[in-house]
Amino acid sequence: MKSCVIYGDSISTTNFSAGGFQQDLCDMLGAEKMINLAENAAALSSGYPYSVYDKIMQEKPDENVQLVILWAGTNDWYYGVPLGEYDSRLNTDFCGCLRGAVLKACELYPKSAVICVSPIYRYSEYDGQTDKFQAFDTKNGAGYTLYDYYKAMQAVSERVGFPLCDMRTLSAINSANHKIYLRDGVHPTVLGYKRIASILYNFAEKYILK
Repeated sequence: MKSCVIYGDSISTTNFSAGGFQQDLCDMLGAEKMINLAENAAALSSGYPYSVYDKIMQEKPDENVQLVILWAGTNDWYYGVPLGEYDSRLNTDFCGCLRGAVLKACELYPKSAVICVSPIYRYSEYDGQTDKFQAFDTKNGAGYTLYDYYKAMQAVSERVGFPLCDMRTLSAINSANHKIYLRDGVHPTVLGYKRIASILYNFAEKYILK
């Protein structure tokens, strides 16, 4: 495999727990090149810090990429991004930005498998708060839980037609075991990243053209 491009937030960077999932995934894929464009605190949506949508819109085409991983959304809960309608085409809400980012990625990397990844369990504060909450059960400043963003990703995936890796359920990280798999309620431990790398490989391998 020639190369893989990763868009996302801090969970997809190499800044935590001995480098995150990148090296393990690279080894499993046999990739010659991993292009990691993930950034700490990034949101998916336009107009928010290190927006994945805005980044993709500024990229140049590359026909050598065989896999694109787009993993963002947990910080949209943190920032309180408006959810929007599932059929939104606007770049001012989460659903519209997800649709736009995926379609742009498919245009930029026409020979690539473009997959999205859903947020995992999160136990943290949200913007403007100091207390920690279980994000999938707690409404943010805009009135949405992380579960709402998760369901929106599923709905947009069905409407647009792109693979969504359900990392929320496949990782099996939850309120009972998150202290083993997450170092701070958000970022995975080494053990958590090894599980994530395996899940990403098994999911993505089905869509990569041989």
